[in-house]
Amino acid sequence: MLVRFGVVVTILLIIIFGLNALEDKNVHRIINAGQLKSVKVWSDVSGYEEKTVSAEMAEDIIFWFNNAKDVRMNEDLAGVTPKSGIIIKVENEEDIQILRTGEDFEINRTNMNGKRISYWAKEKHLKEMLDQLAGE
Repeated sequence: MLVRFGVVVTILLIIIFGLNALEDKNVHRIINAGQLKSVKVWSDVSGYEEKTVSAEMAEDIIFWFNNAKDVRMNEDLAGVTPKSGIIIKVENEEDIQILRTGEDFEINRTNMNGKRISYWAKEKHLKEMLDQLAGE
């Protein structure tokens, strides 16, 4: 009986750690249009200013976000203080922040376990939008 309990506990631990590892490897999750609550952009060029984008622009941002490439973890939270960003709010109250930092852009979101995840990605249109918002 004790051996059987040990086997069950071991299997459960393997499953839990496996799911956590899988979640961290698939950090860049696609956003479905039906999940979307709002998309805002912000800039800190001449004082913090935040505004909601049009429905058409929100569609473009989500399309660009979903097509981002070269995803790499930012485990050390490296980067510089951003001068612009995009805030995407989805149904489950999660917010996804796309920040202008460095040559690429940084994405911050919360994973299924409530852990804050930070990673880098590349997408030409998002980078251009963030640069424009930052006045560059």
